Amino acid sequence: DAWNTYEYRWAALQSSREERLTFRTVPWPLICTPSSPSSLSGDNIAFFLLSPLHSENKSRKERIREAMQRWHNDKFEPRILPRVVESDRDAVKEGVDAVVRCLNDLLAR
Repeated sequence: DAWNTYEYRWAALQSSREERLTFRTVPWPLICTPSSPSSLSGDNIAFFLLSPLHSENKSRKERIREAMQRWHNDKFEPRILPRVVESDRDAVKEGVDAVVRCLNDLLAR
């Protein structure tokens, strides 16, 4: 399912320092792979991260904080962004910004 694929891809990403990434190969927090940063809507991200079909033992706040640990610019930019191919780097950065905005909005609710 989408959640297990997301978790698997993040684990693989964190264990490998060599893999080159494109916008489409970043493990975005969505059910379907987005084609562009505009596909990363807050509603779709919230639906994916807060789904009752996974992480039943974690609170809403825990899920959001765990996602923030992956996506926050201070974490993502130095660790992951340098591995993104140059032609996709701006799109990935824009996508990360959209995810972080959504997570901040969810934390504020």
